[in-house]
Formats: sequence, C-alpha cells, structure tokens
Amino acid sequence: MASFLAAQAAMADGYQWHAVTFQKNRIEYGEPDGSDDRALMIVCHARKGVELIGSIPGNDYDFVEGGKIEVTVHAGALSERITGIVVELGNGLNFDITLPVDSPFLVHLGSGQPIGFSRADGGFEVPGRGGEGMIKGGVSACRK
Repeated sequence: MASFLAAQAAMADGYQWHAVTFQKNRIEYGEPDGSDDRALMIVCHARKGVELIGSIPGNDYDFVEGGKIEVTVHAGALSERITGIVVELGNGLNFDITLPVDSPFLVHLGSGQPIGFSRADGGFEVPGRGGEGMIKGGVSACRK
C-alpha cells in the first residue's frame, strides 16, 4: 500500500492532461514539457480502437519488451482484467492495451472521472478531470 500511495503522490506532482503537438492522435497525462515523464498515453487508431500505454503498476522487473502483461482496469464499479503487451519507451517499461472506441472505461474517463490500473503488487489512478474535452474529442475522432 505504501508504494501505491508513493506512486500516486509522484504522479500528482506536475502531471496534467495535454495533447502531443507532433501527433494529433495522442493525448497524455504527464509532464507537458515534452519529456517522456507520463503515467498514461492515449492513442487513437481510426476504426481499430484506442490504445492505452501506461507505466506498469507495481514492480516491472519480471517483464521484457514484447512479453504479455495482464492489467486490471478500474473505473467506478467497473473492473476488467485486460491482456496486453510490454513496450519499452523513454520512461521505461509500459503496458500497452487496446480498448474498443465505445469502452465504458473511456466514457468514464472522458466524463472527468478517474480510471485506475492495477496488478497484484501495485496500482495507480489517473484523474479524468482536466482532460475531458481532449479525451472525448480524441475518442470521437477514432470513430471515423
């Protein structure tokens, strides 16, 4: 529980929703300074779904790039375990999962509500507040 609280505190410090200017289909929750310091990236793939890439909850030392990972996604009363892959980005190892455009998790986040990600040894939550317009617009663009 202590590592979960520490991760939450670290994310809250300076993190905000922002669009990545060089990629029109990408929104991030993290440092808006162009660094790779982020908790979550949302990428629209027209008619194919919405990709969520985020920091691996808990310890990441058991994972290798390209390997499988199971992450439980939480939003309000909703909870679902989703299998994805591990990708390595500038901020280290991340999970990479794809949700359908009409996913209730994306609706929840786009309405300003938080969404959480967890595994057995840790988790974190990303606030929806502050990103509602970007998230709704980005997900809407994926439908086309």
